[in-house]
Amino acid sequence: MNTEKDYYTYAEGQQMEETIERLTKENEELKKKWEFKKKKARKISAGEIDVFHYHEVIDRLYLLGYIGDTFLMEHPVFQLHPEAREKLENALKEFAELYQMLGAIEFTKFENEKS
Repeated sequence: MNTEKDYYTYAEGQQMEETIERLTKENEELKKKWEFKKKKARKISAGEIDVFHYHEVIDRLYLLGYIGDTFLMEHPVFQLHPEAREKLENALKEFAELYQMLGAIEFTKFENEKS
């Protein structure tokens, strides 16, 4: 015996059609919003990048390094797996080098503006 319904009442059919119509409309609205956001999120040209952009990315690199060093290096999983700990150490070194590199670029590029 089939426990699923093989037929629907007129009211159920109407309700399903209304639901499909509503979801289709919501989907179209979401697509429009997404297209608007894609247009709004344009690429920034090199001339538009200012000192704050550098400060922001340097700050994020600092946070990545801090979180990795403070919360991951001493985590029991990394204590248990030396090969994973070594990869983490290498990644943190890369973040530190990137932090230094971009800090030097920021200093050189904007040192006249800070005076």
